[in-house]
Amino acid sequence: MNATIISGYTKLDKYVPNWSKTRTVIVAGRPALGKTAFMVSLARSIAIDQNIPLALFSMEESEKKLKCRFISNICELDYRKIDNNTLNEEEKAIYKIGLEKFDDSPVIIEDSPRLLVSDFSSKAKHAVFDLGAKIIFIDYLQLMNIGQDLISERKEFSSIMHSIREVAEELDVPIIVNTYLPDRKRYSRIVPCLADIERVGNIGRESDVILLLHRPEYYCVVSDMPKYKGIAKIIVAKNIYGEKGSFLLGFMPEFGRFYNL
Repeated sequence: MNATIISGYTKLDKYVPNWSKTRTVIVAGRPALGKTAFMVSLARSIAIDQNIPLALFSMEESEKKLKCRFISNICELDYRKIDNNTLNEEEKAIYKIGLEKFDDSPVIIEDSPRLLVSDFSSKAKHAVFDLGAKIIFIDYLQLMNIGQDLISERKEFSSIMHSIREVAEELDVPIIVNTYLPDRKRYSRIVPCLADIERVGNIGRESDVILLLHRPEYYCVVSDMPKYKGIAKIIVAKNIYGEKGSFLLGFMPEFGRFYNL
């Protein structure tokens, strides 16, 4: 029997009380809204706070940069200062504590640009059966490769998501997939919705849960900006386990950290 896995976000856990029962979860958002930061925040909660082994497959960032993200998230140190090696002496001491926490945590990072689906399958099996991973993260869907020529990107992404679903069911672990949504300049709507998912491909049908990430302050569309400063809206657009809806989280961009309000 799989151990209970919670996200650590109180309002999200009301929608999905046990992530180990899920198979595929899509986290989607428009460019530059914090999809990777949200994934790292979830991974920190699961691996470091709950000590549950996980594997993170990154096609966009190197293991070194992701490690910097984790330490920034853990210690609330500015990511740019860690990445640029410009920490002062006090910050270096804090960084050392965060580094020790990360190194002691059961986080497995696999950085593979343009990862083939077939390679993902074999590496996921290794992570689960040999290294004990209980949950898998992918950042992100559009940088994976099916390894064959298809008629369109839409069909390719649909095929990739179907393969990810098959891996999740075979390994009996949840897989959380970051997905890029089209830039809002191409559409009149700012707040993402399920129709945006369908523009990517037929990936929604392969998921148990779809979370859409939105940050109002990024678009400067509200008259009362202080009210929405540092606020992210998470839309539960699909949920086979219960209700759909939305909730708010706090967001500290300099630390790439989402937190309960």
